Amino acid sequence: MDKRGMEKDLYFFIIEIVFVLATGILLFWYVSINADSTLFWKNYYAKDLALTMDAVEGVPEDVDITFAPLSIDHAFEYELLQGIVNIYAVPRDLPSRFHFAVDSYYSFSNQNFFSGFQIKKQGRNIAFNEQPLENACKNILTKDDYKEKHYFIGSTDETFAKNVKAALENGLKNENVALESYPIDADFSLQIKQDSTISETTIYVNGEHPKSKKFACILEEKLIAKRFSVTTNELVLQKQPSAVIVLGTKDDLDINTLVPAIFESIKEYYQ
Repeated sequence: MDKRGMEKDLYFFIIEIVFVLATGILLFWYVSINADSTLFWKNYYAKDLALTMDAVEGVPEDVDITFAPLSIDHAFEYELLQGIVNIYAVPRDLPSRFHFAVDSYYSFSNQNFFSGFQIKKQGRNIAFNEQPLENACKNILTKDDYKEKHYFIGSTDETFAKNVKAALENGLKNENVALESYPIDADFSLQIKQDSTISETTIYVNGEHPKSKKFACILEEKLIAKRFSVTTNELVLQKQPSAVIVLGTKDDLDINTLVPAIFESIKEYYQ
């Protein structure tokens, strides 16, 4: 057996192993750098949704599937046109675009969604339904250290609303959390109001900010568990995660019930 030949083969084998490892390290580095990139995920979802539409139109059977975005720290708008998928960051920017085949046999209207949605094909018709608000909680990752965030807590002049504000601020101060005097300076903004003209407590959130929707559905779930009558509506608010809680007359308002629910919702939002 040629010893030099064996050494030469071993040498090239080692080089191949080093090359494969170096390629893997570079690929891992690239993904880690781009995994949190808005552009990376916009392109990903544009291609994924376009391929999903190709599959829906390509099979002869009826289809009922859910397009559910991964849990990532980005908010997107999903626009579905005839043969075109546009993915925008929120607030809206230039889209990432991907095309899919247009089959004239099927018909559907243009669609815009801010969370996961259902795609249902029956015969020649393709219909879309946005996931309920509670499902939006599962689609947006907001994990962070809540103690590192800055908060604004505001209220109207009603005594109970002011007491809720004071209790929340005291609770945050006890956790050594920073409070701001203006919403624009805060990472998280919360307003407490009372309205004697409404019966149900209402949580208002920015309809174009899925992160705010996530906080609303966490809080709504906790308040309902404490026998509150709660609804959630959309309102134009600040760009950062924010909500307005309008307390109605139907519930027996108890500060020892309401404040812990809000405080626990803030903590859970960042878990």
